[in-house]
Amino acid sequence: MIRILLKVVSELTHVSASDILGQSRFRHIVQARHLAIWLACVALEKTHSASAVGHFIGGRDHTTVLYARAKVEHLRATDPHWQKLTAEALQIFSARRAAQRERLMAACHRLAEELRA
Repeated sequence: MIRILLKVVSELTHVSASDILGQSRFRHIVQARHLAIWLACVALEKTHSASAVGHFIGGRDHTTVLYARAKVEHLRATDPHWQKLTAEALQIFSARRAAQRERLMAACHRLAEELRA
């Protein structure tokens, strides 16, 4: 799931997944990283803590995750570009996650059928 999330953010921001997970402090990379953290928090908040999200996004501390999420929420509230970017990221991620879930379920059903035969 994190791979899907990183791919979506990478495509939307033109920042590589390795840069998102890395230590660079260039503004465009930090913004992509914050978007990835925000998306992870929104998409995974029912199943993963801020510490877990930080671990997935390059081993960041939970306070970094909380800061990034608050920063993106502020940008969403004040900047139309960020409103559009976050909505698009969430929509694309949700669609790809659903497609992945369907593929996994189909594979499970095929395996169950093979085991019954």
